[in-house]
Amino acid sequence: MNWNDFETAFSPARVGRYKSRYRSDESQAMTAYLHNLWISESLTPFFSTVEIALRNSMHRQLSAHFGRADWWDSWAGNRAHQGQFDRVQAAYSKLRRRREPATADKVVAELTFGFWATLLNVEFQHSLRSPLRKAFPHCPKPERQLRTISAHVNTLRDVRNRAFHHEPVLWLAPDVDTVYTNGLKLVSWIHGPLETWLVNLSRVRATWTDWKRAEAGFAVRNARKSAPHAT
Repeated sequence: MNWNDFETAFSPARVGRYKSRYRSDESQAMTAYLHNLWISESLTPFFSTVEIALRNSMHRQLSAHFGRADWWDSWAGNRAHQGQFDRVQAAYSKLRRRREPATADKVVAELTFGFWATLLNVEFQHSLRSPLRKAFPHCPKPERQLRTISAHVNTLRDVRNRAFHHEPVLWLAPDVDTVYTNGLKLVSWIHGPLETWLVNLSRVRATWTDWKRAEAGFAVRNARKSAPHAT
């Protein structure tokens, strides 16, 4: 596919970022875009595993703490948790529209990654600190602070949202490899054996290595182009 077709398919605004990054080199821009797709594809099972493990562990501990599977109903009328309670009610509404049973497990599955991330926010440190720390039973004591865990989760959420919304993830700081490493750490804090399973499943590090190799090749070619001709 030539650049005009590529730009027509994906829009000048989207692919222009790649072209600008590589000084209008259309071949490098198209190659970078392709690597972004491959990396984003490899992130899907990774983020899916992290998100499901996180919400299930938090759900178990909150259920035990409040003594009920629908622990969110304990927040009815509590202004401090009104935003989270409203999100749960929206989840119930979606289930009713789809005519699905509104069981606790269904509600948990319907709630977004963002919902679980907000429960780790500083405003809930007092009310939820005890049960949520228990959701990460293998976290070393010096790191078993909700603010530390929250920082990891929010970084993961930001990269997940970029990847799932087809945005560039090639040039983020921290980079994808660092985010992946921190995601594995988070999983190990929740359930150690799951980390090994996820490492064996994941292609994130392989796709990231392929990209860094391609980017290094860009740098070599660009250096040759800009080098003065030998006399």
